[in-house]
Amino acid sequence: MLDELSGLYVLTARDMFSLLEQPQYSHLVLWISFFEIYQGNIIDLLNKRNKLNAREDAKSKIVIKGLREVPLRSVENLIEVFDYGSSARSTGTTDANADSSRSHAIMQLTLKTKGEKNKVFGKFSFIDLAGSERGADRGEANAQTRLTSTAYSKRV
Repeated sequence: MLDELSGLYVLTARDMFSLLEQPQYSHLVLWISFFEIYQGNIIDLLNKRNKLNAREDAKSKIVIKGLREVPLRSVENLIEVFDYGSSARSTGTTDANADSSRSHAIMQLTLKTKGEKNKVFGKFSFIDLAGSERGADRGEANAQTRLTSTAYSKRV
């Protein structure tokens, strides 16, 4: 998703920065946040792996209390911030992948108005689910896991 030429994050950021150059959107700024959900915990990947809490606000909207948001200046800046957050992500080793993600990661690009209030204008959420290599690829000892995974992959 992060291929520096045609990845989803990069293509989206390019489009967003292109729009922000237009006069009717000059009042907006693009922000990024990046967190993971690992073993039932919400962890801020841009702020020293701080544990966070999800809360419901007065408008019944879910808010991640204390989540760090960083303003973006360019597509290159997005890649830098993403790389920084990715390096903090929980990973593990499987037989199929030496560096498999163990968490669900959520990167959000948020358009906000400039100024003190920073009112949200729009938001994109990109969700990278935890590694889910097939049991047969992981070298699972459990034959049932291998059979189920193989049968499932043939159906899909």
